[in-house]
Amino acid sequence: MLHVFCAPWFPRPRSSCSRSVHVAELLGIFYAISMVFKIAHRRWESVNSRQTTATILCDSRSALQVIQNTRSRSGQRIVHAILQAATEVQADGITLRLQWVPGHCDNPGNDAADRLAKDAARPGKTHPFRPLLSREMAHIRNNINAQWGQDWRSSAKGGHLRKIDCTLPASYTRKLYGNLPRNRAYLLTQLRTGHSWLSTYAKTFGFRDNDHCVCGAQETVTHVLVDRPNLREVRKELRSGVGDAFRSVSSLLGGSTEGKRGKPDTVSRARTVNAVLDFAEASQRFRSRAPRGQPNIGNGN
Repeated sequence: MLHVFCAPWFPRPRSSCSRSVHVAELLGIFYAISMVFKIAHRRWESVNSRQTTATILCDSRSALQVIQNTRSRSGQRIVHAILQAATEVQADGITLRLQWVPGHCDNPGNDAADRLAKDAARPGKTHPFRPLLSREMAHIRNNINAQWGQDWRSSAKGGHLRKIDCTLPASYTRKLYGNLPRNRAYLLTQLRTGHSWLSTYAKTFGFRDNDHCVCGAQETVTHVLVDRPNLREVRKELRSGVGDAFRSVSSLLGGSTEGKRGKPDTVSRARTVNAVLDFAEASQRFRSRAPRGQPNIGNGN
């Protein structure tokens, strides 16, 4: 009886198609079957009998399960190659068994298989199977997102928005804007980007001679939200509605400077943003070109 331990096989350097442990486990089984065939034939050269039983030991339940049930699972090309190789081996008089063994349990055979698989994964080593479509798409998507993030961080534009939300670019902003009617989404864009009707921005384009508020201070988004004296009563309602978020302008405007990237508490964040938009409308310092209540179908910023 012949026992062969198999281990996940990763080519080096790891390409996008080989980063899946599931694929690596399947490749290990495929090459183990090939090894069984070679070892059996070497034995037959010295022994007259051609009847051999071979057991391939693998510590991946998922890989063994997908070979047993091939429906709707990834790695179909490798699985079919495994089944074809197993059929050819059995047709040659070799009884083949696939058996699960627990991994990382100080099993000498399993540990040796892992070590040899790592040694065999030398630079330039490849396998004959096409990359998985799902892995290729994920690889392309990750590259696009990385390039998008790099372009955004190095851009000369968007400085005000980067201060408000340093986690950008992030997918949660679509929910932040998408759940708002168009006029309020437009108002939120003014607050987050600083491109508004306030004196600071108006002075930049020559619509005003100075950037002063009626109180004499520089009129910025932060000044209107936090400091402007004649909005004190309206601001009390805002503070009671947003709680601790009032301590940070970034938190008030749906941004973040910490926490998990792209995974904020969207419910509390949306509640805070709506309270801020109510305050901004009551301040009468911001305008909207969109009709009230019109649905918003844009992506947001």
